[in-house]
Amino acid sequence: ILPTPMDQAVPPAKPSVRFLLVEDHPQDVRLLQEAFRETRFSATLEAYPDAESAWAALQLAVGRRGA
Repeated sequence: ILPTPMDQAVPPAKPSVRFLLVEDHPQDVRLLQEAFRETRFSATLEAYPDAESAWAALQLAVGRRGA
């Protein structure tokens, strides 16, 4: 008897999490990116070197979601 798709356990979908990081030291950004790669959940790290560029990205993201 061959297993059917219903017989095979399907792991639950991993939540997708987005983090916004404001950090002006590239080494710290790389360290955090490495830590995120080692996590067991799906995470996206968006890093910006200053508050102004992070704020602009947030406004753009909110504008896209509202459209």
